[in-house]
Amino acid sequence: MKRAAFVIIITMLCMACTQEPKRPRHRMLTQKEHTELNKKMFLRDSLLITRYCIAQGLDSVPTASGIWLTITKNGNGDTIRIGEKVRITYIISDMLSGEVYYRTDSAIGKRAIDKPYIIEAAKGQAISGIDDVITLLTDGSEATLVLQPDKAYGLIGDEDRINGRRLLVYRIRTEKIKS
Repeated sequence: MKRAAFVIIITMLCMACTQEPKRPRHRMLTQKEHTELNKKMFLRDSLLITRYCIAQGLDSVPTASGIWLTITKNGNGDTIRIGEKVRITYIISDMLSGEVYYRTDSAIGKRAIDKPYIIEAAKGQAISGIDDVITLLTDGSEATLVLQPDKAYGLIGDEDRINGRRLLVYRIRTEKIKS
């Protein structure tokens, strides 16, 4: 009996010693690996956005800053200038799931209607995607923007309703605020 127990223990020890050591769950990426991963994610997102725009019938092309912009209704007057006060009404939704996160035109379930943004155009008071295109629009413009995470809420999200790394669709309307 003692001999059988001894053989079992020795066998188990031998098996434990021959197994591969556990690897750490995560390892730090090298700078080159990080750059390559970012390029792949950007290209994947661009392909998804292209497919979405085609499926939705949006005549979108990326702006110089990488925002997919479709002006659905031209506004009146001059283009919005840097520093002008603008009210932006919006519907913000997830491009892939269609879930609406924020809107200013009606309530979502039991949640109250969100307030419009009032910003000084292109002064860093909105997410970079809005800041980048606001001066391409006129008073009363309506537009659809499709934003990659780096132009919206990034890897973290807004810490309220929008999770990180989301492709977002913004349907906006601009209104200059007269001084």
